[in-house]
Amino acid sequence: FINDTTGVYTDSSGNTVNTDFYSFITADKENAVNGSNCTIIDESGINDTVLKKIKGRGNSTWRDSDKKPFNINFNDKTDIGGITSKKFSLLANAKDGSLLRNRVMYDLADEVGSLYSPDSRTVDLYINGSYKGAYQITQKVELGKNSLVSLKDESDELTENFNFLIEVDI
Repeated sequence: FINDTTGVYTDSSGNTVNTDFYSFITADKENAVNGSNCTIIDESGINDTVLKKIKGRGNSTWRDSDKKPFNINFNDKTDIGGITSKKFSLLANAKDGSLLRNRVMYDLADEVGSLYSPDSRTVDLYINGSYKGAYQITQKVELGKNSLVSLKDESDELTENFNFLIEVDI
């Protein structure tokens, strides 16, 4: 559950916008909100916390679907359904009616021993009390210290045996 009834936000261009939270974060992928209240309910109980930041993510899903994906960050490591991280991605899986394709592939990659396959769970997302759908929450895939793909050496000197991440944009 994410709750924010501020009603006044600053967009990515620095303009002040008077609107509701969900309309603001779905109007532009670059719009971000800091400090929203968040309640996580899972098998471990109820955890009331605050989001450091929420903003849009993705490319084709963001552009082609009404169900938008998001990145969410917390100030401290947070547990959601057994996944502990500071940074998570909420995948909309909007083009998959079964909502299973990504989850099955992530689980398969993990089962065959693939490095860096993110852990994921299915969650129901509510924003300001309104149900927004079933999402797949995953560890955010990124490079860096304390990230899914950690770096052995962050210097420019390393020329072999290093980790890398490739993204293909079409």
